[in-house]
Amino acid sequence: MMTSSLLGPKVDQFIQLLNEAAENAAPKCQPLLLAAVAGLSTDNARALFESQDKSACANYFYTSCKDDLIQKCYEPVTEVLKTSTVASVYDTLVQGYNNIPMVTKIEYDLKDYVVSKTVEGLFVLIIEREVMIRNDPKVTSCQAVIDVFGNTTIYQGF
Repeated sequence: MMTSSLLGPKVDQFIQLLNEAAENAAPKCQPLLLAAVAGLSTDNARALFESQDKSACANYFYTSCKDDLIQKCYEPVTEVLKTSTVASVYDTLVQGYNNIPMVTKIEYDLKDYVVSKTVEGLFVLIIEREVMIRNDPKVTSCQAVIDVFGNTTIYQGF
């Protein structure tokens, strides 16, 4: 029987692999997020930046982009998982187990999990950044963002 100290490096390696998969998928998300911004009406954009909800923009992106982001992340995640012996051993074990008669089949898909966690992680980062910007717009170097979030009281009522 393996001890947890023997498994520690393998678990760390697997977590690193999952992070690598997420990092490789993230650049595929940018065009979808930019398209969502471009598709905003003036009224909707105004409602987002005037919102008291510190994650209003992130919530908008999540609602409007989540399904497309998941689809965009599958290819890069799959490519990274193909390089992993841990992922291939996992797949082999699941297949072997599922071939045993009269057992409840494992329906867990590692790719689905990694993609889901990638998109969730992306939105955690977007929310954190939005909260920082709403609290202090000068944390960004983008003058347009500073102008909008730094002067929301000017725009209210127009």
